[in-house]
Amino acid sequence: MRLLLVGAEPIAPAVWWRFVAKARTSGLDERAPLPVYGLAEATLAVTFPPLGEMAVERVLDRAALSRGHAVETARGPDAVELMDVGLPVPGCEVRIVDGADRPLDDRRVGHVQVRGPQVARGYLCEILFTTG
Repeated sequence: MRLLLVGAEPIAPAVWWRFVAKARTSGLDERAPLPVYGLAEATLAVTFPPLGEMAVERVLDRAALSRGHAVETARGPDAVELMDVGLPVPGCEVRIVDGADRPLDDRRVGHVQVRGPQVARGYLCEILFTTG
């Protein structure tokens, strides 16, 4: 196996690295598994790390994160550990906005907006009725 995409959220780094260590004993290259971000509405693909690179984790300050800022810190009880899910796939745009749809600066916490040819235009709902 050359590539294994993992899009479960959240991806806990401790679980990630345990999996990589166990899978390595079976011959899986530690660069094969990649944490990714996707949505069913975006035909799954939104962001991928560069292929062939090792997955990267981010350790963020919990207090700063709760105030809306992503600040790198050291591991510990006051930290949140997450996997980096890479950059937008080609043709896809991602931006982070506040509650009023205003774009936020880098390393700010907000709502994710995605635009690209892979994003669905809406939902089709079909309701079936049966009579007894």
